[in-house]
Amino acid sequence: MNTDAAPLGPTSPRPERSEPDRMRRAVWFLDVDGVLAPMRRKRRLVDGTPHHTDWRRIRDTHPVGGWLGDLHYSAAVASLIRRAHRGGEVEVRWLTTWEEEANQVLAPALGLPDLAWSRRHEREDVGSAGQGHAPGPAWWKAQVIEEFLRTDDRAVLWCDDEITARDAAHAEADPAGRGFLEAWAAEHPRRLLTVSPGEDYGLTAANLQEIACWLRAAP
Repeated sequence: MNTDAAPLGPTSPRPERSEPDRMRRAVWFLDVDGVLAPMRRKRRLVDGTPHHTDWRRIRDTHPVGGWLGDLHYSAAVASLIRRAHRGGEVEVRWLTTWEEEANQVLAPALGLPDLAWSRRHEREDVGSAGQGHAPGPAWWKAQVIEEFLRTDDRAVLWCDDEITARDAAHAEADPAGRGFLEAWAAEHPRRLLTVSPGEDYGLTAANLQEIACWLRAAP
């Protein structure tokens, strides 16, 4: 595995980025379950509008991230991810409980190279607000994003189906009633776009349009 595919995290050594990656304007942190691969392949969205019909299948995926057996994804979603990474608009990184298995199982099927990924932390209570710890998000994925925002000046796109619920839980525990998204928006204005789709649907056509527009205008 090359250095670009080494695990990243608040306690992990940061690999030296290649010259092409250093020139990319943004980093796309990408979850798998409920984002790239919806938990259910529904034909219509909540409002009744059509959903993706271009489903592709990866057979016999590893039993990680809640998946046992085949995994389905939209060709349109995969195409945008692939074009954005290959075209130099963004560096895509895995931020998923699949960890290194995302490269072993998913990347080849999606036409992606080995991507950097972050290791899941054992203790998600570290840094949680209102529990005697230093202020900060309890969720390990939010910790990865927060560290990146502190240490790298590139724009961030983060797609995860749990962002909205986790941010609300953080706000409930925070003495000031502020979620981590609000805190980041104040500290890093216009640098971050979060997309939190419903887990049964994954990224929708509207999400893809929002992401494509953001990538074109990313600072």
